[in-house]
Amino acid sequence: MEIVNNVTAQEFIQVVFSNRQEQSNVVGKWFSPKETGEQIKTKAKKYLANYQNYVSYLEKVVQLPVEDLDKELFKAKIQQQSKNMSDEEKQLMIQTLQG
Repeated sequence: MEIVNNVTAQEFIQVVFSNRQEQSNVVGKWFSPKETGEQIKTKAKKYLANYQNYVSYLEKVVQLPVEDLDKELFKAKIQQQSKNMSDEEKQLMIQTLQG
């Protein structure tokens, strides 16, 4: 992905007047050409704050050990499966997992 060092109002408005796919590729969200400059700027600030939160969260996720992720995925899958099981089926599954 290309890092942009400078954006002019003219360039951004060209993006705003492009189709949704192009906007999504450039800024990840939709800006309507019917909005005012103030509305666009307010929306951009909101989107930026959200993206910063997403990035911060994902930076922490990529630092998690794979083993921990796999263990929690396994536990969650078992819990999900056990929701539809009878008590007898749950006991049998527990016995099977305990070996």
